Amino acid sequence: MNRKSQLDIVLDQDTFFKGYRGTGDHILSGTLIFIPSSFVKVNKITLQFEGRYTVSTNTDIRKSETIFFHKDWSFLSETKSFKAGQTNTYDFSLALPRDLPESIKSEYGSIQYKFKALVDTTLIYFNLKAEKSVFVRRHADSLITPRHITHLEHEWAHKLSCAFTIPRLQFSPGDEFPLQLHHEVTDETKLVKVLLAACILKQRIVYKSPKNPHHILRETEKKLDMTFDWFREEHLHGEKVLVVKIPSSLKVYDSSNEYIEVTHRLQIRIDVGYKGKLDSAHYELPIIITPPEIDEELPCYNVIPSPPSYECSMEISSPPQYRTISNSPILST
Repeated sequence: MNRKSQLDIVLDQDTFFKGYRGTGDHILSGTLIFIPSSFVKVNKITLQFEGRYTVSTNTDIRKSETIFFHKDWSFLSETKSFKAGQTNTYDFSLALPRDLPESIKSEYGSIQYKFKALVDTTLIYFNLKAEKSVFVRRHADSLITPRHITHLEHEWAHKLSCAFTIPRLQFSPGDEFPLQLHHEVTDETKLVKVLLAACILKQRIVYKSPKNPHHILRETEKKLDMTFDWFREEHLHGEKVLVVKIPSSLKVYDSSNEYIEVTHRLQIRIDVGYKGKLDSAHYELPIIITPPEIDEELPCYNVIPSPPSYECSMEISSPPQYRTISNSPILST
């Protein structure tokens, strides 16, 4: 067997979308294709599907891994000979639980789903391996909380009234949108001067313990973008428009599950002068950032349903709820 031998995992689809109601079949299915380039004896052909949570804490030398979902297939019961150029296909299907956490990959942790295939030959140095990733996405509407609003009004120290407006709640990498600011001085002395308006886009990620979701292993926060503008003229009321940019390189999106929580927010600061002193008013507007393809391809995604009651077989199996598997020991890599 040489490099021209083929082992491929072909899926009917590789992206599933939870939290969106639809109709039709919602089963992860595909075909394992094995084409040897020369005559070979094979001991076993196996396929494995895993959901894996990886996290690195502040004190970890190595990352800790937890396998919360696992399924195995075996396509050979005994050693078998294969002819050169022979195409061999093995179909498989798997009903996915509805409560699987969504896929995410960040600096200190990840939730990833992956197929791994192996053709184990009698010649150990000519074993074949293949991998294929699967993605679980979450509908943005399921991430909305009462804190997610497009319009905010607030009065600062009974001296300044501010109103902020954004066009919508959901954005994608590469998007630009206006943050509209309206202010009015309410102090009777009229001595308040608005000097500067600034907006910082921030990302916060919380990594939780796989054994106890209430225990936080690590928490990070960073700035993604900043924009500001000066108030050149002194008016008792006025308006400004700040253009907020979502970095096109952003790959970590809003997420909320028992392992990782990712949130984004606009942190707004208004600098004011009052009787010769400088002060600041602070406000926040949470937003949701989703992958670009979700916004554009949402109708094409299938929904992960409750697993149907299938009879156990090689082709289709009904897995247990993954939480019953999540108690598996934490592995170190």
